[in-house]
Amino acid sequence: MRLSCILITLTFSLVFFSCSNEKNDTSLPTLSNSYIDHIQQKRIETNLEMKTSGNLPIEKDSLSQFKGLHYFEIDESWNLHTAYEKIDTSTIFDMPTSTDRVIPMIKDGRIRITKETDTLYLFAYRYVEHPEEDLFVPFLDLTNGDETYGGGRYIEVAHPLNDSVWVDFNTAYNPYCAYNHHYSCPIPPLENTLRIRVPVGEKVLYTY
Repeated sequence: MRLSCILITLTFSLVFFSCSNEKNDTSLPTLSNSYIDHIQQKRIETNLEMKTSGNLPIEKDSLSQFKGLHYFEIDESWNLHTAYEKIDTSTIFDMPTSTDRVIPMIKDGRIRITKETDTLYLFAYRYVEHPEEDLFVPFLDLTNGDETYGGGRYIEVAHPLNDSVWVDFNTAYNPYCAYNHHYSCPIPPLENTLRIRVPVGEKVLYTY
């Protein structure tokens, strides 16, 4: 269960919910048609859960009108097998959220992102309280505030076994705060700002 977003109840107690329905899969099919089918099926499942599960952020008075999330077209070139530089540190820091809550994290490693002539980097973070969870990669890019949620998007990445990792931006998703202000969501660190457009993954809000 993803622990990056929580729902704040009216009694101010904290209830943990999943912040993503798409788990990073390092064994994704290699054929383009199979890959596209894989991502499309994940999106169908996410939309179904958004509409039918009581533990997801679409508010009850909006469910009858909910027809699905907005996504960019799937682009397999954004499913990257790329270099991962492990950071040998046990230093814990508090990642801020959209509320007063903070999340204890450890900076696990640095991911190299190469697109056309640009070489950029994102940091992957490890949960202190739940180290078995996939690495958390919140990021900002030049689509935020227009095509995508202004507070950035998230990706999960499986713990790498060596010096490389799969990073699939087609699975980038909005925090639950994009749909419901009762949630408390991590704020992407400025060091995870990509000065390029990332035109894949989930778009801003949802359609009615």
